[in-house]
Amino acid sequence: MNKIILTHDMQAQIDILSRGISPDNLKIFYKEEFGIDDAHNVIAESFIGFEGHKRIIIATDKFNHYAQNALLKVLEESPSGLEFILLGRNKNGFLPTILSRMIIEDQREHLEILPFGIEIRKMGLKEVYDFLKKTRDFSIQEARDQIQSLLYAVKDADIKLSESELDFFNEALKAQASYQRLEYVFLPLLLMILQKVRG
Repeated sequence: MNKIILTHDMQAQIDILSRGISPDNLKIFYKEEFGIDDAHNVIAESFIGFEGHKRIIIATDKFNHYAQNALLKVLEESPSGLEFILLGRNKNGFLPTILSRMIIEDQREHLEILPFGIEIRKMGLKEVYDFLKKTRDFSIQEARDQIQSLLYAVKDADIKLSESELDFFNEALKAQASYQRLEYVFLPLLLMILQKVRG
């Protein structure tokens, strides 16, 4: 049965899903952004002959809407013995038409969200500056936790973010592990939110 698995650790989930399956009957599409060309490659792979059971895993941080639409028919009418598993970080990344056709499993760890270091509605440049100084002592995990806390704080403050603004948070989560100075990760996020608060 075709399904969507929500996960924070795609590689670990791919490793689990790959166990016990012959490489001939397993195809993995792991992309940062899954586009229309990738969808066409998946469709072509769906109709390559196989014996027994075949599994196609699609793992991505960003699932293009056109690509999802292109996959609808093959997801709905998969060849016999073919199973699709889509991996994503949250349900919002999938079209309702995809969600309605697949089983959804949530494998994410539901961790307690720590409060963010600034009260969003009372934030000014001084608070931003003081917070950025604190980031110099953050571990990679603390930085990740604070990026997620910031996103929840924005939601709690009833500040609406566009899709491209939400993408900034995804990019920050990916970038924070490679930056030596974490203020460069937090500064654009905080300035974007400060602009919205001051509206």
